[in-house]
Amino acid sequence: MASIYPNIRTINSESVTGYQVNISAFGECYQPYFPGLNNKSLRSALKARNKLYKKLNIGPRYAILQKLPLPVKGADTNTGIYGIAERVRTERNGSEYVAYVCRMRNLITGRASNKEIRLYLYRSKKKARNAAIALVNANAEAYNKVVDRYNKMALRELFKVAEAEAVSLKPRLYKLNERSQKRWDEAFKKVFPRGLNDPIDVRNG
Repeated sequence: MASIYPNIRTINSESVTGYQVNISAFGECYQPYFPGLNNKSLRSALKARNKLYKKLNIGPRYAILQKLPLPVKGADTNTGIYGIAERVRTERNGSEYVAYVCRMRNLITGRASNKEIRLYLYRSKKKARNAAIALVNANAEAYNKVVDRYNKMALRELFKVAEAEAVSLKPRLYKLNERSQKRWDEAFKKVFPRGLNDPIDVRNG
């Protein structure tokens, strides 16, 4: 059964009682077990979990940001390319046009955002498609750089909170489940100290 401590499982059956660390990362599963449902066993489990956090440089998924896939691939849209969908759009004057709608991130805020690649601006559909892929890849690569910085700061705080949790035995890590805009702003400035002309298309500088 799940416990109020991340990556710690409480086992309470007729034959077995205790706490078990449950961490899966990089294709490996770590499950050290500590018998007995008492503070000593719980503290040992928390310390073992924290040691793995530091060794693997990870934490609960909700406490860190996930990177975008690179290069874009998959088939979750009608183009067969992750994050890029072909759509028919309508101008203010009522005329229609076809565009690749690219699902990306605003690098200044870190929030989801879209940008269009209008097919009529390119000599061929293939060139427009390649432009859309290049745009999404460049955005994802830049976003992931900021995520790396963000997570580095987030993990420093997480390790401290996890250690305090092991000492007090009071759940604390769950409080880190909200994305910090302040931390994102700091990470963005580290990666782009001069800012960006375009918060989505980093190719514009």
